[in-house]
Amino acid sequence: MFIVYGEPKGKDRPRLTRQGHAFTPKPTKDYEARVVEAFRTAYPYFVRYEKGVPLRFKVIAYYGIPASTPQKQRALMLEDIIKPTKRADEDNILKICQDALNGIAWYDDSQITNGGCIKRYSEEPRVEIIISEDK
Repeated sequence: MFIVYGEPKGKDRPRLTRQGHAFTPKPTKDYEARVVEAFRTAYPYFVRYEKGVPLRFKVIAYYGIPASTPQKQRALMLEDIIKPTKRADEDNILKICQDALNGIAWYDDSQITNGGCIKRYSEEPRVEIIISEDK
């Protein structure tokens, strides 16, 4: 498991130039770079999974609680009674993390056979990523 600190971010849609060329928006590129940096810091000597190895990929996204939130509601958020229903969508959170690690932790994200995303509140916003072989 490794942690990407900061508010969770989802993958933005590709943008088009006036000439019709698609490109990845800068905030998406920046977040993908943060995911890669956190992975390399946690696993400096990691050798990517071989081609064809099925993988399990789980993401737990912890959203920060707004400062204006009343204490009672804050307690319910921390106890996981109130869950975050705000953006980003869980599939976009998964996608940005998977795309960032494509070619670094594995050869291709088609190797991911099992996974998902859980959204929670926390005093410390972050994303926890767990990668393992899917045996």
